[in-house]
Order: sequence, then structure tokens, then C-alpha cells
Amino acid sequence: MKVLIRRPKDKEKEIMKKCEIWEHKKGVFDWEYKDKQETCLIIKGSASVKGKNESAEYFFKEGDLVTFPTNWDCQWKITEDMKKYYIFDYDFNS
Repeated sequence: MKVLIRRPKDKEKEIMKKCEIWEHKKGVFDWEYKDKQETCLIIKGSASVKGKNESAEYFFKEGDLVTFPTNWDCQWKITEDMKKYYIFDYDFNS
């Protein structure tokens, strides 16, 4: 599975708005998604991520629902200060 970026359904927005919030200033850093899949709803800002040794770069912004795969090493490039709701290993289809 690669990074999935899409607009959330209303039900998904309501679920995400009950989750933890993460914030980060503009910048670049390495990150590892170890044994959990993360889904986040971008509240504000924009960024891109690129997997290590991969050519694809994924861009997302305010309003996007983003899912990152497990066991994935990447580099974040935050272009506008980021604020997001996040949750691990949640199945929106249940």
C-alpha cells in the first residue's frame, strides 16, 4: 500500500475531529511508520512526503484525509505550518 490522499466523507470528518492533534512548523525531517498505519485529517498547512529510495512524492493540504502505510520510512517536507488530527490502525469501513 502506498500513501492514500483523498477528500474525507462527512462521517470520517466527525470521527477524525475526536482524535489527537499534532502540529509541526515548516521544515524537513525523517519519519518511520513502524508497526501501525496512520490516518490523518489535515486541519491546516501543506506538505509532501517521499519514501526513502522511492521516486514518488505525495502532496497534501488542508482538508485532505491521508493514510500512511505501516513499515514505511519517509521524509516529510512541510511547506506551510502543519496541524492535523491523527489516528492509528482505524478501519473507517467498520
